[in-house]
Formats: sequence, structure tokens, C-alpha cells
Amino acid sequence: MTPIQNKVFKSLEGKERILSFYNQILSQFPAMQRYVDTIYGKTFVLECGLPENPPLLLLHGSCSNNAFWATEIFALSKAYHVFAIDIIGEAGNSEENRYDPAADEYALWLKEVLDKLQIRRIIIMGNSFGAWMALKFSTAFPEYVAKLILISPSGITPIRPEFISKSEEYVSRDKNKSETFDDSIIGESDIPQKAKDFIMLIVQNFIPMTDALPVFADSQLQRLTMPVLLIAGENDVTIDAHETARRLAALAPMAETHILQGCGHILTNVLDIAVPFLEKEGLK
Repeated sequence: MTPIQNKVFKSLEGKERILSFYNQILSQFPAMQRYVDTIYGKTFVLECGLPENPPLLLLHGSCSNNAFWATEIFALSKAYHVFAIDIIGEAGNSEENRYDPAADEYALWLKEVLDKLQIRRIIIMGNSFGAWMALKFSTAFPEYVAKLILISPSGITPIRPEFISKSEEYVSRDKNKSETFDDSIIGESDIPQKAKDFIMLIVQNFIPMTDALPVFADSQLQRLTMPVLLIAGENDVTIDAHETARRLAALAPMAETHILQGCGHILTNVLDIAVPFLEKEGLK
């Protein structure tokens, strides 16, 4: 249970800059903010939507936080009881504790959060590292998961070695060296300048996880008996999107896969696909 890292910001000043920017964005959200205490670290949760609606959990990507779910939170909270969680060890308001991804802590952490929220069955939507986190939990505790939406997921196929090398280079480079926005990660997606500015603020002041995330075994992915939706960009620089779709479809009996042409790792139009999937077969 001991974290492998409990400081993930490069400096206290950098942490304050990121969280100040972040909390300014959150002040515009029509959502309740709360913390859930777990043995793995205090966890920040946004809650939005009517309690009688089906619960839906959002898990953001690496070097990120709930601000990047703004569009989805607003849209989905009309029909769902939305919970958006800042992943521990990431660039949000949760504890800085980071655990070994090969061990069980992340799945147990998320289970404890859901138990304390008194949720026993939920839809989960995860993006990138958040999709890996969703897989980690769903393969460990499939009985909790009504539906699973994976956006640009890690963990089904290996992360491209060249992307890992590039990430390690970012971490090791001179902290005084100026950074520029890397458009290769977004492909042809249209990202607002304010979002790019926030991404760059995080890149400049946050220590990302650079080790390759474990790939789930066939036996683990075969536990995904719930409806699963995969959305990935064909030009994703982190994974082979087509091989990811092929492997998931072969192992998860209710998987639906979508590869978006001309898109990279960051996707901005997922609700056009996700909402019809959510509304299928009365599983809303």
C-alpha cells in the first residue's frame, strides 16, 4: 500500500499555478465538489446531475484532471448522475500518491471510492490513462460495471516505444528549456487555445508517469462481459488503434469499436458515438 511516489509536481509554486488555474475553471462548473477519504489518499470528486438518474463515472487521462471533461460533464449530467474523479497521483486536487500500476492498489482505490459514494453498479467512461484505470477496475470488479467506454485506451496493446522515449525526454530535459505544444498527439482534432495553454502549464510543472502501463492478459479482458465501447483515433501516437480494436473485439463478447479517421490521441467528438451507445437496450 506504500506509494512509489508521493510528490508529482516539480515545485510547490508549479503546483499552486496548476491548481489555481484548475480551480478557477471548476468555479464555473454547476457541480458539487467533495473529497472522499481513502486509505490510498484523499480523492477529489465532482458530482453533477439528478441522484435518481443512472450513475456514470468519468476518469481523465494522464497529466490531466476533471477540467478536461467540461463538455462531457455538462452534456451527460442531463440524463445521468455524473461523478468525475481526479485520479490520485495526477495533476488535480486529489492526493499526490502514485502506486505501482502492476499491483492492485489502483483498482482497490477506485472500489473504495465507489463504496464510500454508496455506488454498487455504474457506467464508466475513461480517457487514455483513465481508460487504463477503467480497465484495471473493470477486470478486477466487473460486477460493479454496467457499461464501459474506453477512449484512446492504454492497456489493450503496448504503448508505442517511441512515445515512451519522447515522454522520458520531456521529464529529463532542462527545466529552463522552453516547451512548445506537440500537435502530433491531437492529430486533426480542434483543441481550444485555452486548453492548449493549460496542457502546457501542466507539462511545465508536473512529473508524468513515464513507465509503460501493463498490458492486460487475455484472461483479464475476457472478464469484460458488459457492453464495451472503444473509440480511438487512427493516427494515435501512443497506441496502434487498429490492433487495439481487433484484440478487444476478439476477447470482449459485447465490444463495439470505432476508429476515427484523421484523429490522433486527443479526441473531442466522442459524445456523438458514446451517447447512442449509452442509450441502447434500455441500459441508460
